[in-house]
Amino acid sequence: MITLETIIQDIQQISPQHLEEVGQLVQALKAKEEANKRLAEETRRILQGTDNLPDEVWDDIMAYQRRVRAELFTRPNPFLEDEPDAT
Repeated sequence: MITLETIIQDIQQISPQHLEEVGQLVQALKAKEEANKRLAEETRRILQGTDNLPDEVWDDIMAYQRRVRAELFTRPNPFLEDEPDAT
C-alpha cells in the first residue's frame, strides 16, 4: 500500500532538475480533484429536483448510463505492452 511517507521518500530521491515537473504533476492532480468536487456538487444540485421526472425520462437516463458504461469498460487499453508509454 502506498503511503504519504513512501511518496515523500520517492520524491526525495528525484534529482533537483526534475522537481519542477513533479510540482506540475502535483498541481495537475489537485486541479483534477477540485474539478471533480465541482462536478459532484453540480450533479447533486441538478438531481435535487428529479423526484418529479416522468418514468420515460428516467428510462432514457438509465439507458444512456448503460451505453456509456458499456463503452467505458470495453475500450482497449490505450497503452499496449509493446508501446513505449506503457507503465
